[in-house]
Amino acid sequence: MELIEVIKRGLEARGIKVSDRAAEAIAEVVNELVSQRSCVDAETVRLIVAHPSIVRMLKVLRSRGPMITRRLLDAVHEWEYGEKILKLAARLGLVRRERINKDNKLCHSIAGCILNSITAKGLQLLEILEEGD
Repeated sequence: MELIEVIKRGLEARGIKVSDRAAEAIAEVVNELVSQRSCVDAETVRLIVAHPSIVRMLKVLRSRGPMITRRLLDAVHEWEYGEKILKLAARLGLVRRERINKDNKLCHSIAGCILNSITAKGLQLLEILEEGD
């Protein structure tokens, strides 16, 4: 799917209708930001627009620090498809996931847990997104 279509669908999902021309202008700005910032590529931008809960997860991890998956999904209220989005963020290099054993004080599971933390790339992405606010 082209970036323009992703932008239009993402905005329409939030109740904002935009013309093709406006979506093209937004896509140009996004592509300009991408070219200026080495940490973010067009694929990352496309997926963040399509899945805004990635940004919520990054903000929670930045403010609260590393969290096990269960606590993170609870904090962002994403039990339906949250783990899928979390794995997508990890694939994009925005989140680091590491298995910890059951003896760790953060883990309350018999089988062990996965500890999630924001990466430098994730922090840079949040800085870029917050520059526009």
